[in-house]
Amino acid sequence: VLVLPQRDPVLVAKQAATVDVLSGGRVTLGLGAGWMREEFEILGWDFKSRGRRLEEAMQVMRACWEGAPAAFEGEFFSLPDGVMAYPRPVQEGGIPLLVGGMADVAVRRAGRLADGWLALEMLDGVPDDKLPGVVERLGRQLELAQQHRPSGMAPMDNVLAVSPLEDRLLPFLRPLADLGFNEIVIDGQWDLDALHETIEKARDALR
Repeated sequence: VLVLPQRDPVLVAKQAATVDVLSGGRVTLGLGAGWMREEFEILGWDFKSRGRRLEEAMQVMRACWEGAPAAFEGEFFSLPDGVMAYPRPVQEGGIPLLVGGMADVAVRRAGRLADGWLALEMLDGVPDDKLPGVVERLGRQLELAQQHRPSGMAPMDNVLAVSPLEDRLLPFLRPLADLGFNEIVIDGQWDLDALHETIEKARDALR
């Protein structure tokens, strides 16, 4: 996840489009507003406005992916007339943007503006009897995102990163998929043999 309010959206748009071309249209970009006040203070930017800065930066990036964006003057960013932003992404409509974050404000933003929500759950310290509550909360958050989705927008592409994926968590993968998560990212394993074994177990649990 890129903390987009700390970056120049025109530069990020061109970098992401270049990778999309080189990869044959395989890029999905995760974006977040950031949480560390000190980082914004070092950059000289207002921490409290990071959400608005993120939303405006998303608008600028999507405009750049059209190749010749119209002139734009926003609260934080501007594009003069005549800007050329190439290469354009391979993917029709531009690169999918997923908004990351577990706070309700991030979930609502994902529903309103993004192609999907990127959730992260650190489950290694969660007792077994609390796991159903985690699933229930994620379901409520997905419903919140859908409530804020404008009519006519494409269905959300929701990704859940799980760290680590222990055997005791496997029975919860199917309920999570049924909620609306269409991709599970497994994090926290550096042993490739163990990772492959975990992936196979996850696939079995989802069949």
